[in-house]
Amino acid sequence: MHYRFIWITLASLLLLAATACNRPTPTPTAAPTSTVASPTVAPTPTITPVPPPTATPTHEPTVEPTVEPTVANDPQSQIVALLTASLQLTKPTTDSVGIEGVYAFPLATNDNHVYWLAYTYGIRNFDPIQNHVIAIFEPSGNGWREVTRSELAMRDDPANPGLSPDYLGEGSVTQVQIEPTHLWIQVEGGAGAHSGVYGLLSFDGTTLQEQANGFSSSPGLGRIEDLNGDGIAEVLLDASDYYVFCYACGVRWVQWDIRRWDGEKLVPVTLQPLSGSAPAQVNDFNENLIALAQAGLWKDALAALETAHTFSYSEPALTWNLLYVQVNGEARRAETESESAYPILSYIFYGDFDAAVARLRDVGADGIFIPESELIQGTVAQGWESALADWIEKSVDPALALKSDLASAYFLRGWAAYLRNYTEAEAVPDIQKAAELAPDETLYRKSLEFLTE
Repeated sequence: MHYRFIWITLASLLLLAATACNRPTPTPTAAPTSTVASPTVAPTPTITPVPPPTATPTHEPTVEPTVEPTVANDPQSQIVALLTASLQLTKPTTDSVGIEGVYAFPLATNDNHVYWLAYTYGIRNFDPIQNHVIAIFEPSGNGWREVTRSELAMRDDPANPGLSPDYLGEGSVTQVQIEPTHLWIQVEGGAGAHSGVYGLLSFDGTTLQEQANGFSSSPGLGRIEDLNGDGIAEVLLDASDYYVFCYACGVRWVQWDIRRWDGEKLVPVTLQPLSGSAPAQVNDFNENLIALAQAGLWKDALAALETAHTFSYSEPALTWNLLYVQVNGEARRAETESESAYPILSYIFYGDFDAAVARLRDVGADGIFIPESELIQGTVAQGWESALADWIEKSVDPALALKSDLASAYFLRGWAAYLRNYTEAEAVPDIQKAAELAPDETLYRKSLEFLTE
């Protein structure tokens, strides 16, 4: 029994092995049905690509594409390119002189009409001559067209040489508000080593017109201010002389040139007589005010303005005369209150001759009429004695022509005469006149004694 069982088991195993050897090989497309036996060769799988998801995964942020501005979609680039090509500008090489390029910006309008302004920047060349240009553009079809342009060139008229900056930079050309019927363009440029130019142009939708221009030895010469509160701005141009001695000496003769809008153009504000309808009292006041200002007696002119508030009468000429005196008188007074490099002249330019003499009184007669006076030596006036004498005489002569009893004016003119050649005899006549007009003034009396002895 035991051997028979073993034989039957072995026979069964041999039969099973024979069956397995005679089984056909499975094809790749059919998966084996038996989990016991494995195919002798693994089938090659067929891979089908899976399309990407159409929706952005929720765990990744959505990133908007960045589009760089191009000439095709950027008005500024288009307009810069148009004016650059029109002027045939080529950027100068390093450290060379020449217009460098073009800036452009949109203008604000009252009627929503679109205008852009473009202007050149850099240092203009003089050989060949190369002037700066301002141009106005407006939309045209799918692009832009130039409406008008203005070349900032020098004119041959000495009285009105025109706006001609050597240098313009970013921000040198801006839009300002003067009155509502025009667009107003302000130009602040450089000239030479340290000088400045200022210009104001109006645009009426067709042309650019130069309305005002100025030049100064110092930059920043123009400002806009509504002086009379009527909603229309005035233009103030710095007409001061910065070369009283030398530019670096820091002494200046102050003057402001005022321009106002008359309904058609900007015109200078000057001291004017009143119409025949003005009351006699007002007319007398106006004539006296003009005389004081023209004589350089700005301190007295400012004091006279208080009387104007008592008048019920008014006309444009009187209004502008009052404003002219106020602007220039206050500017002269401010110089006396600042840290002036030579206060004596600041007081003289203000017409306060007594305050100027007070500075001399501190030194005394024997310290005034000597070549080594501390009023000259070690000050900005040293080496400029002749120029100092000229400015004193130019300032006091008109005042003495109006008021012949100004003792301090005579004394200052006597000192100026001495400064020319340090000659005592040339100072004596005016010092003597001052002593006669003010006999109680110790300085005048002692100065006369010092000079004659």
